[in-house]
Amino acid sequence: MKDYLVYRFQCEPRLPLCDILVSELAEYGFESFVDTESGVEAYIPLEGPLSEDERKARIAWLTEQYGHLGNVTWREEFIAGQNWNARWEASYPQVRIGNNCLVRAPFHDPDPEVDLDILIQAQMSFGTGHHATTYLMLEALLDQTLEDLSILDMGCGTGVLAIASAKMGAASVVAVDIEANAVNNTLENAALNGVSLTANLGEANSLAENAYDGILANINKNVLINDMAHYSQAMRSGAFLLLSGFFDGDREEVRARANDCGLIFDKDAQRQGWALVKCMKPEL
Repeated sequence: MKDYLVYRFQCEPRLPLCDILVSELAEYGFESFVDTESGVEAYIPLEGPLSEDERKARIAWLTEQYGHLGNVTWREEFIAGQNWNARWEASYPQVRIGNNCLVRAPFHDPDPEVDLDILIQAQMSFGTGHHATTYLMLEALLDQTLEDLSILDMGCGTGVLAIASAKMGAASVVAVDIEANAVNNTLENAALNGVSLTANLGEANSLAENAYDGILANINKNVLINDMAHYSQAMRSGAFLLLSGFFDGDREEVRARANDCGLIFDKDAQRQGWALVKCMKPEL
């Protein structure tokens, strides 16, 4: 079992500072986040991609960069390898999206009234439905008809969106992430849900052209902006693209980039300061 460092952040005000930290730290190799009453706990492997000096320098930069929004303090603590699943069980509530979708852990009781029941054993990967962006993506996905479509979940995390797509009748589902633990977690969760999908380690520049009827990308603004052209090329005529992982104030920038890449804006949504944008590829 891996040893971890936990950074315990206290934020005043709590929002939007906590959400900003989660979004930024996810890019630095932090694997999991737990909300607290006064802030957020961020977990990173002790033998992670950053040295101690690099971690502390980047955290110091973040607290300075967003200092105009409030006050952030933090402390570091070593966490010896342990049963992380048991830790998740102690702080993992189920999430209901509308009346038809429930995202829950295996230790939660099922709800027979729910049409779409998704089991997620998180194991330190991002994407459990608790964050506003995952909620937005699931909410928008539920409005889609996926029967016989090919779907790509880009930046899959736990695989929750890929699994939802498979359960909604997609003909094929491909999940992609740059983190090996996310790919493995996606495959484990797919088996837990009894669905078939493909999960690969990779980036957007490896996507095949004209391969997908729908692409789901819940990452962050900088990655979305950078990879938008690859998404567009991978979309078939008439395909849809759901984008989230960015703040409401960045919505127009994301829309403009999608338009530059030949996509047509369809609709958007927001939740707790975070945004979602849906675009379409024009019919030929």
